[in-house]
Amino acid sequence: MNMNVHTSFRVNGTNKNVSSAFVIGIVMAFFILIGGIFGGIGIAIGKSSEKTKAQCTVSVEADVINYKYNSDGLSTPIYSYIYEGVNYQYSANSYSNHPPYSVGEKAELMIDPDSPQKAFVPADKTNTFIATIFKCIGFGFVGIGVIVIIVSLFLSHLGKKQAKNDDFSNYEQWQ
Repeated sequence: MNMNVHTSFRVNGTNKNVSSAFVIGIVMAFFILIGGIFGGIGIAIGKSSEKTKAQCTVSVEADVINYKYNSDGLSTPIYSYIYEGVNYQYSANSYSNHPPYSVGEKAELMIDPDSPQKAFVPADKTNTFIATIFKCIGFGFVGIGVIVIIVSLFLSHLGKKQAKNDDFSNYEQWQ
């Protein structure tokens, strides 16, 4: 008794049969690929933030002078600070609904002494949050893909084992 399920599609006027296992494999490979992309982006954002933190070793006090808004209405503070007698302004490339500081407040910034316009705001956790979200989505997709592949291999093995053990020679055909 053949229990295989096949999916059929037409290519250049001829029918092509594809097993359901192949279709599941393609879908799960897509899940793993998308998960890998999301996870990779999350890891890259995290590594970039860590690199910036490692380079920015000097603490300065900055004034929040204004907000910069993106097209979605999210904002990031614009900081003004003085380092070695020179006035600098800094604003992060990440925007949020709830910026870490309000206009008029003092803020701690960490700057790169070799490139004082390069900074990060220790109180701003937006990049860390974004990196974590991308990693969770990515590893979730990869996990789903791997789990479904393992379960389908296990079920396929059980099905083959059951088919091998079944003896249909004593059964009459359906009438």
